Amino acid sequence: MRAARTAHRVAVLVFDGVTLLDVSGPLEVLHQAGRQGHPYLPVLVSPHGGDVTTASGPVLARTVRAADAGAVDTLVVAGADLLAEDPADP
Repeated sequence: MRAARTAHRVAVLVFDGVTLLDVSGPLEVLHQAGRQGHPYLPVLVSPHGGDVTTASGPVLARTVRAADAGAVDTLVVAGADLLAEDPADP
């Protein structure tokens, strides 16, 4: 008998103005991988927690504050059009 696999914890970092496809795409890939026997536990995290408004308008509700997310195995940083227009100061 095979031992149950421990879920791989994946944090997806989101922020106001994030591109929705950059969030939903990775989540869908993780979901489909889970259906193939590779368990993933995704969690949406943001700098301050709470609701995050995407660039196209939909709201990602109740994200976890990044500092409170606990240990993760993988961090995915979602993108945004605004990053190309106004990159952060290094």
